[in-house]
Amino acid sequence: MIGPDSRYAGASLAELADKDGQIQRYVVPPLLPPAKAWTQTVPHRVSDADRLDLLAARAYDNAPAWVLIAGAQPVAHPEQVLDAPGSDIMMPRAGTAPDPLVGPDGDGRQGSDA
Repeated sequence: MIGPDSRYAGASLAELADKDGQIQRYVVPPLLPPAKAWTQTVPHRVSDADRLDLLAARAYDNAPAWVLIAGAQPVAHPEQVLDAPGSDIMMPRAGTAPDPLVGPDGDGRQGSDA
């Protein structure tokens, strides 16, 4: 598991059942501002062919920016973002990200290590 000297020591852990029903443990990623905190979002209807990296490449010309899409969704794990074909997700518009150091109410840094 995670050793006491790891940068992830003390991080929150969560579990998610994969498609085969196996429980996978993972480190909860740092929180990004929720979709409602972005100054502009656009809906995207999820299809079976969608992949987060391809959506990010198309929307932002930057495939690794998939973390922005995943972070703006109310799910615990990125694999859950595209789990429901036919549903809508909110995609942040390029260049409209809120300051990640400011809380959703403008009241300082998110998290407890401010």
